Amino acid sequence: MLKKVLIPIVALLVIGGGAYFFLLKPKPAEPAKKVHGVLLAMQPEFLLNLNDGHMAKFTVTLLLNDKDEAAVEIAAAAGGEGHGGGDAVTHPQDGLIRSIITDHVNEASSQQFKNPKQRRDILKDIRKQIDDDTDAEVERVLVTDVVVD
Repeated sequence: MLKKVLIPIVALLVIGGGAYFFLLKPKPAEPAKKVHGVLLAMQPEFLLNLNDGHMAKFTVTLLLNDKDEAAVEIAAAAGGEGHGGGDAVTHPQDGLIRSIITDHVNEASSQQFKNPKQRRDILKDIRKQIDDDTDAEVERVLVTDVVVD
Protein backbone atom coordinates (compact mmCIF):
# COMPACT_ATOMS: atom_id res chain seq x y z
CA MET A 1 0.00 0.00 0.00
CA LEU A 2 2.82 2.41 0.89
CA LYS A 3 4.52 1.70 -2.47
CA LYS A 4 1.32 2.54 -4.35
CA VAL A 5 1.18 5.96 -2.69
CA LEU A 6 4.92 6.74 -2.76
CA ILE A 7 5.55 6.01 -6.46
CA PRO A 8 2.99 8.55 -7.79
CA ILE A 9 4.19 11.19 -5.29
CA VAL A 10 7.85 10.76 -6.32
CA ALA A 11 6.89 10.78 -10.00
CA LEU A 12 4.85 13.95 -9.49
CA LEU A 13 7.79 15.66 -7.73
CA VAL A 14 10.21 14.68 -10.53
CA ILE A 15 7.82 15.93 -13.22
CA GLY A 16 7.11 19.13 -11.28
CA GLY A 17 10.82 19.80 -10.76
CA GLY A 18 11.53 19.25 -14.45
CA ALA A 19 8.67 21.56 -15.45
CA TYR A 20 9.98 24.28 -13.13
CA PHE A 21 13.54 23.88 -14.40
CA PHE A 22 12.59 24.08 -18.09
CA LEU A 23 9.50 26.31 -18.09
CA LEU A 24 9.10 28.41 -14.97
CA LYS A 25 12.65 29.08 -13.78
CA PRO A 26 13.48 32.79 -14.22
CA LYS A 27 15.92 33.55 -17.02
CA PRO A 28 19.26 35.02 -15.92
CA ALA A 29 19.44 38.78 -16.41
CA GLU A 30 21.42 40.03 -19.39
CA PRO A 31 24.69 41.60 -18.24
CA ALA A 32 24.63 45.39 -18.31
CA LYS A 33 26.43 47.03 -21.20
CA LYS A 34 29.73 48.57 -20.19
CA VAL A 35 30.02 50.82 -23.24
CA HIS A 36 27.08 53.00 -24.18
CA GLY A 37 27.33 54.86 -27.44
CA VAL A 38 28.94 54.53 -30.83
CA LEU A 39 32.66 54.01 -31.43
CA LEU A 40 34.06 55.91 -34.40
CA ALA A 41 37.65 55.25 -35.48
CA MET A 42 38.91 58.42 -37.13
CA GLN A 43 40.57 57.85 -40.49
CA PRO A 44 43.35 58.35 -41.50
CA GLU A 45 45.61 57.90 -38.49
CA PHE A 46 47.49 60.89 -37.09
CA LEU A 47 51.20 61.55 -37.70
CA LEU A 48 52.16 64.70 -35.78
CA ASN A 49 55.19 66.61 -34.57
CA LEU A 50 55.54 66.97 -30.81
CA ASN A 51 56.92 70.13 -29.18
CA ASP A 52 60.35 68.58 -28.47
CA GLY A 53 61.14 67.60 -32.05
CA HIS A 54 59.86 64.03 -31.83
CA MET A 55 56.94 62.62 -33.80
CA ALA A 56 53.88 60.63 -32.75
CA LYS A 57 51.83 58.27 -34.89
CA PHE A 58 48.51 57.13 -33.43
CA THR A 59 44.88 56.29 -34.10
CA VAL A 60 41.99 58.13 -32.45
CA THR A 61 38.61 56.56 -31.67
CA LEU A 62 35.73 58.67 -30.44
CA LEU A 63 33.04 57.26 -28.17
CA LEU A 64 29.98 59.22 -29.28
CA ASN A 65 26.85 59.58 -27.18
CA ASP A 66 24.14 57.46 -28.82
CA LYS A 67 21.76 60.46 -28.54
CA ASP A 68 23.93 62.34 -31.06
CA GLU A 69 22.21 62.39 -34.48
CA ALA A 70 25.56 61.91 -36.21
CA ALA A 71 26.26 58.85 -34.03
CA VAL A 72 22.97 57.27 -35.09
CA GLU A 73 23.84 57.88 -38.76
CA ILE A 74 27.37 56.55 -38.25
CA ALA A 75 26.05 53.38 -36.59
CA ALA A 76 23.59 52.85 -39.45
CA ALA A 77 26.34 53.39 -42.07
CA ALA A 78 28.60 50.95 -40.22
CA GLY A 79 25.96 48.23 -40.21
CA GLY A 80 24.70 48.97 -36.70
CA GLU A 81 27.99 48.24 -34.99
CA GLY A 82 29.31 51.79 -34.97
CA HIS A 83 32.96 50.93 -35.45
CA GLY A 84 33.25 51.05 -39.19
CA GLY A 85 32.45 48.66 -41.94
CA GLY A 86 34.15 48.36 -45.28
CA ASP A 87 33.93 52.05 -46.14
CA ALA A 88 35.39 54.84 -44.04
CA VAL A 89 32.73 56.61 -42.01
CA THR A 90 33.43 60.13 -40.73
CA HIS A 91 31.78 62.51 -38.33
CA PRO A 92 30.21 65.59 -39.98
CA GLN A 93 32.60 67.81 -37.96
CA ASP A 94 35.62 65.58 -38.57
CA GLY A 95 37.87 68.42 -39.77
CA LEU A 96 37.24 70.54 -36.69
CA ILE A 97 37.75 67.58 -34.35
CA ARG A 98 41.01 66.64 -36.11
CA SER A 99 42.21 70.25 -35.79
CA ILE A 100 41.55 70.25 -32.02
CA ILE A 101 43.41 66.96 -31.61
CA THR A 102 46.33 68.23 -33.69
CA ASP A 103 46.64 71.46 -31.68
CA HIS A 104 46.71 69.65 -28.33
CA VAL A 105 49.13 66.93 -29.41
CA ASN A 106 51.51 69.46 -31.03
CA GLU A 107 51.80 71.17 -27.62
CA ALA A 108 52.78 67.90 -25.86
CA SER A 109 56.29 66.53 -25.43
CA SER A 110 57.26 62.98 -26.29
CA GLN A 111 57.53 62.18 -22.57
CA GLN A 112 53.99 63.47 -21.94
CA PHE A 113 52.60 61.46 -24.82
CA LYS A 114 54.41 58.26 -23.77
CA ASN A 115 53.22 58.49 -20.16
CA PRO A 116 49.71 56.94 -19.85
CA LYS A 117 48.53 59.29 -17.07
CA GLN A 118 49.76 62.41 -18.84
CA ARG A 119 48.30 61.17 -22.13
CA ARG A 120 44.91 60.69 -20.42
CA ASP A 121 45.12 64.31 -19.19
CA ILE A 122 45.77 65.47 -22.77
CA LEU A 123 42.77 63.42 -23.97
CA LYS A 124 40.54 64.96 -21.28
CA ASP A 125 41.58 68.44 -22.46
CA ILE A 126 40.83 67.42 -26.06
CA ARG A 127 37.39 66.13 -25.08
CA LYS A 128 36.62 69.34 -23.18
CA GLN A 129 37.56 71.50 -26.17
CA ILE A 130 35.53 69.27 -28.52
CA ASP A 131 32.55 69.82 -26.17
CA ASP A 132 33.17 73.58 -26.12
CA ASP A 133 33.85 74.11 -29.85
CA THR A 134 31.72 71.53 -31.70
CA ASP A 135 28.25 70.01 -31.74
CA ALA A 136 29.71 66.51 -31.43
CA GLU A 137 28.46 64.55 -28.41
CA VAL A 138 31.79 62.91 -27.47
CA GLU A 139 31.84 60.84 -24.28
CA ARG A 140 35.52 59.81 -24.51
CA VAL A 141 38.54 60.25 -26.75
CA LEU A 142 40.59 57.04 -27.04
CA VAL A 143 44.09 56.74 -28.49
CA THR A 144 45.40 53.41 -29.77
CA ASP A 145 48.39 52.20 -31.75
CA VAL A 146 50.68 54.86 -30.27
CA VAL A 147 54.23 55.12 -31.59
CA VAL A 148 56.53 57.97 -30.50
CA ASP A 149 59.83 58.52 -32.30
